[in-house]
Amino acid sequence: DQRGETVEGLVKVASLETLAGWFIAPALPTLLAVYPGLVVEIVTGPAVVDLVRREADIAVRLVKPDGDDLIVKHVGDAALAIVGAPGIVERSGATALGGLPWIGWGSEQGDLPEAQWLKHFVPNARVVFRTTNLNAALQAAKAGVGVLLTAAPLAKRVGGLVRVGLPTPALPKASVWLVTHKALRRVPKIAAVWDFLIRTFQSLGDPQEE
Repeated sequence: DQRGETVEGLVKVASLETLAGWFIAPALPTLLAVYPGLVVEIVTGPAVVDLVRREADIAVRLVKPDGDDLIVKHVGDAALAIVGAPGIVERSGATALGGLPWIGWGSEQGDLPEAQWLKHFVPNARVVFRTTNLNAALQAAKAGVGVLLTAAPLAKRVGGLVRVGLPTPALPKASVWLVTHKALRRVPKIAAVWDFLIRTFQSLGDPQEE
């Protein structure tokens, strides 16, 4: 608890747009009620910020980074689920995953666990829409364009999506990591936001729900 110390000023957090919009931003009132002097800036985008060069104070990552100057903490695992608009399986007439229309990723995102899973387990997937933007993928799935493999808690937050009820091989999990520079971890304002982010992402491990 940082209440006994001065917790104020700017803290810059680098995050995926979807995590920032659906998880971090909605939880900010609880943080700012305790520390009204804080200013949280969330930086989103595909580029990985350089924490050593102080391009951000804290980063939320889906891949564990390496670096002797970094503190890395695993804060949650999100179960992945294949989701789509209600009735998409019936409309497609599919009896197996390969018969569904799929939403995929841009070529530069081929290393994502979701992309690797799809390539391995549904090699004949009919991809009808690709995007580098997860929000666009989620909205397309919600509109009935196709099905999407994504984090189940995220699909639940977005709403309007249901799990695809077809036989499915084991699905991977998406891990969330917090990263900061060793020199910053104990700075009161950084510590306050760090602890807030841990609490925010602990909900990712909730039991499977629609």
